[in-house]
Amino acid sequence: MARNSLLTDLMKVNHIKMIYNLFVVMMIITFLNTVVGDLVTEGRAVLYFDLPQASSFAILMEMCRFVMKAHAFVRSNAPKVFTGKVKSDDDHRTAAPVLPSFKTFQYFLFCPTLVYRDSYPRTKQIRWKVAFFHFLDVFGIILYLSFIFERFFLPNFKKFGESEVELSTLVLPIFCTILPSTVIFILCFYCVLHAWLNGIAELLRFADRMFYQDWWNSTSYSMYYRKWNVVVHDWLYTYIYKEIHDNIFIGNRRIATDIVFATSAIFHEIVITRTYWINRLLIEL
Repeated sequence: MARNSLLTDLMKVNHIKMIYNLFVVMMIITFLNTVVGDLVTEGRAVLYFDLPQASSFAILMEMCRFVMKAHAFVRSNAPKVFTGKVKSDDDHRTAAPVLPSFKTFQYFLFCPTLVYRDSYPRTKQIRWKVAFFHFLDVFGIILYLSFIFERFFLPNFKKFGESEVELSTLVLPIFCTILPSTVIFILCFYCVLHAWLNGIAELLRFADRMFYQDWWNSTSYSMYYRKWNVVVHDWLYTYIYKEIHDNIFIGNRRIATDIVFATSAIFHEIVITRTYWINRLLIEL
């Protein structure tokens, strides 16, 4: 259905918009901290961005996204071919199989959802100003993250591994980076699940923008897991959980749930672990 993202509606309330403004102020302060620190210690104001690791992370994320979309497309359209019947979202008449056009497949590849449908609710027009500010948020958050890594993470872990690791040298940096790690967690959520997906949705006139729910009010991990990333959760529920529960281990919710968590863990490990090894390979080359 056509609906806004939760933060889009909440930002219309001035008291909630204050939180957004606070993060902007924190970004400005962090930027000034970085510039002044560089000027005082090294006599410059130039940041070094470790692009290989960021680039490899983006590539692996895209790989996972295309794999999930390809599976969704094949799984949704294969029954139409095997049964020889029309089984679209809007038409259930018995006839020759009607397969989606390449234009439909192309739109599905780029629209911000992982669950395939023959058609989606669409907005009447593209609001270019809205899309511009969403992508401006993405660009700003990327700079924000680079400042946090340079000022809070590199000083703590720059020389890590050069000498024998002791408990104090391991525990202290970890606790010193808990707060910036929490800020990074919130920024990444806003960047990817709100700003980026809403920007893409606006350009593609994709009307269903419930990419997440109020995960910050969750009282259990299962509730958080369902609300944190609705896009991925819907794919896992539709193509993993229901397949296992309805067709393989019929009625067994426990096994279906365990396989969902295992699948999610595998995808996360592929992205995180492979990013590290790709970065090592690029350094060696």
